[in-house]
Amino acid sequence: MVLLLALLAPAAAQTSSVGVVAGASGPALLGRVTGVRAGDAGIDAWARVGRDAALGALWRYTRVFGPLGNVIIEGGAALLIPSQAPLPDFRAALGARGVVGPLAATLRVDAGTVSEYELDGAIASEAARRVAGAPRGAWDAGARLSVTYRVDRATTVTFEPRARWVDGAGVAFATATLRRGGSGGEFDLWLGVEGGAFADRRSAALGAGTVWTRRREPDSSLRVWLGTDGVSVLPGVEALLASRTPSASLTLGLEWVPHRLDAYAWRATFEASSPSPPPEGGTWRLRAAVAGGATPHTAATSEGTLTYSLSLALERPWTGAPEPPVSGSSGP
Repeated sequence: MVLLLALLAPAAAQTSSVGVVAGASGPALLGRVTGVRAGDAGIDAWARVGRDAALGALWRYTRVFGPLGNVIIEGGAALLIPSQAPLPDFRAALGARGVVGPLAATLRVDAGTVSEYELDGAIASEAARRVAGAPRGAWDAGARLSVTYRVDRATTVTFEPRARWVDGAGVAFATATLRRGGSGGEFDLWLGVEGGAFADRRSAALGAGTVWTRRREPDSSLRVWLGTDGVSVLPGVEALLASRTPSASLTLGLEWVPHRLDAYAWRATFEASSPSPPPEGGTWRLRAAVAGGATPHTAATSEGTLTYSLSLALERPWTGAPEPPVSGSSGP
């Protein structure tokens, strides 16, 4: 199936990629096609073959409402087919995002019997299933909303609540942030407050930091948190360093956030990309992540095991695209 995706991709997709991924479930081959267009709709699809097999698809529809803005509706589903289980596990999601004047909003709801990590091997920052110790086959369902309001050209305010029901336990968390630019050269001021509840546990934290905004470079940031679970003081930090040159792009992320009840206590991520040599004319992309799960401040049933993922893929643009990429460019 992975080879089939790779062969069909150049005929219909903006980008195709073939690579390998390794994680707790062992190594696997992974194929992906993105940007298949059909009018205002687009489709992405992927398949993974290893000890277990998995496949998924994402559909999106874009609608333009004149001067009001754009709205994108997305829906996706994925299936995990274990080699030693009578029934497959699944995950499905539905969401919408759009911009109307100074307001940008995203809403996503999802449900399933398996985590996204077990499907495609990517370690997300939120891992409520793993923190709660939910086994494969147990149900979870949740929703997340993100609303960003641009107060003026230099100031934005963002509110992000999320809630999830995991194997009989409920978790709710919310974050409010303010970003103010133009007051320190290339550095923007960032302030945040967040809190949540998981089963009988509660947490809250205040944060402050800065965002480094360089010309023609991706943003880098540093955020410091001071939180509590009602008993202990829980300091935290989030750091993101990103750099881009004509020959490579690098991103390094570090997190220590024990106050977040539905997330890993710590996580480190690394991503690097570089143009591939001719005749492919694509991009090599390396992604690595490692995370530590539980602390005494998270769910009592969680396990402090190490989680890791590593993937290497070659992404190739579709040569029949309306605007062929310049040699050495990446992706759509």
